[in-house]
Amino acid sequence: MHSAPQPWRKLKEIWPSIDKSADALLHDDYWPGNTLWKDDSLVSIIGWEEPRLGMPAWDFAIIVQDAACFEMGIEDFVLSHYRRTSGQNLKDFDFWRRCIALLQLPDPGVWVDGYKALGASDITPDEVRANHTASVERLLSEG
Repeated sequence: MHSAPQPWRKLKEIWPSIDKSADALLHDDYWPGNTLWKDDSLVSIIGWEEPRLGMPAWDFAIIVQDAACFEMGIEDFVLSHYRRTSGQNLKDFDFWRRCIALLQLPDPGVWVDGYKALGASDITPDEVRANHTASVERLLSEG
């Protein structure tokens, strides 16, 4: 597992340059279990118990990073779909994704039961932890 202080220091250095204007309604728990699909189309986002205002990249960082722990590989799809439908890039997405990855510490393996309910029956907590570690290492090496 990663020690949080060093990665957080790096993000703290970047913080002054990050756009922090609260310009969108966020779900704030936007993970695959809060999405409903029909025939490969998203039909609803459920579980709106924690909405707040903030940057859209926060919600998208949650779903992309969460899915990365379970080897879902949705980042390119999510980002390109957002660009196509909104006409914009997600501001500071990489920063927010790093924040989400660090917030998932110390143990993202505890989410396995939630994903098993979605049909991910063959993944173990140790695999989720390994995927998370690999994701954090990649994210921190990129910036």
